[in-house]
Amino acid sequence: AFKIRLPEMAGGTVTHASLYSNAEVGIYEEGEQYFFDSYFTDCSIKALRERKGDRPLLLNATYFAPHPPLDIPEPWFSRVKEGSFSLPDNVGVFSDGQSPLQLYNLPGYVGSRYDRSHWLEAWRVYLGLVSLLDDMVARLIGELKDQGLYDESVILFTSDHGEMLGSHALFQKMCMYEESTRIPLSFKMPASMAVKPTVIDEAVSNIDVMPTLCELLQLKVRQTFDGQSLLSLITSQKTQDSKRPIFIQFDGNGARGNFQRCVVHDGYKLIVDLFKDEVFYELYHLASDPQEQHNLLFEASYDERGADLYSMLATHMEATGDLLHLDGFDATEFRVRYGRGHL
Repeated sequence: AFKIRLPEMAGGTVTHASLYSNAEVGIYEEGEQYFFDSYFTDCSIKALRERKGDRPLLLNATYFAPHPPLDIPEPWFSRVKEGSFSLPDNVGVFSDGQSPLQLYNLPGYVGSRYDRSHWLEAWRVYLGLVSLLDDMVARLIGELKDQGLYDESVILFTSDHGEMLGSHALFQKMCMYEESTRIPLSFKMPASMAVKPTVIDEAVSNIDVMPTLCELLQLKVRQTFDGQSLLSLITSQKTQDSKRPIFIQFDGNGARGNFQRCVVHDGYKLIVDLFKDEVFYELYHLASDPQEQHNLLFEASYDERGADLYSMLATHMEATGDLLHLDGFDATEFRVRYGRGHL
């Protein structure tokens, strides 16, 4: 009930029939004690209680929630009530200017079969799943406090991807939109550092996490990092290099087949979506269009901005040995080929 069979391109030449989670919802009948995240939490607490000596402690608690399937135990299935939240405007909507190539891929194949009424229930259950994760993390923090470890602990909370959950009429991840690529990143610092809790609104990348931890823990490293430490930003809110672009890429899920490249810079995001012999461009201004509904490359006045970001992306791909090569950027030809009447 919580799986769907779909076509998946591998290597750009071969299609496989694969099984992936769908957006159906249900109550996990086996109950909380047999649910993934309850088990993971029990094991983590057991490890904390059985640790020996005063050696440095590293605990990796990798949770499944709030990943699909949306099949969750009580009381979390019923925790979030209908009418207690509203859907973003872009949920269930395949916007004008959005890449049609997404419909070939898992997010579009699964997501486009549901309307907003279904997404309303899927969101309700998903929010319950987020609440479950909150409760599991709270149990771990409670154990750290009980053992007197919390105050001087460094706690990193993050994720490997987001969730479309109907935005852009898509499901799961595997695309460059904000719902998929913008993830939580939270550092709880040792009390002795006297870091004031704050929210920092600056674009950073997952590749910045390792150099941040190495500097924080004063670890000697023998290699260079692609990312940069965020410690000064966290401790004193000093602005990082605001001109630094953030790059994102996707090369297919099970095997290379559909490709996407993205660069975020100076408040703009350029997405290059590739499937077979087609390339589709999307350009968004994130501050004024956070739900990415207005593809600016259908307006000639943004051609220079698009070309600059494209050049930045192509240079990065060449410098990092990307298997893909981008041909020249031609916004006029793009508009002729993908005029709105053909979407």
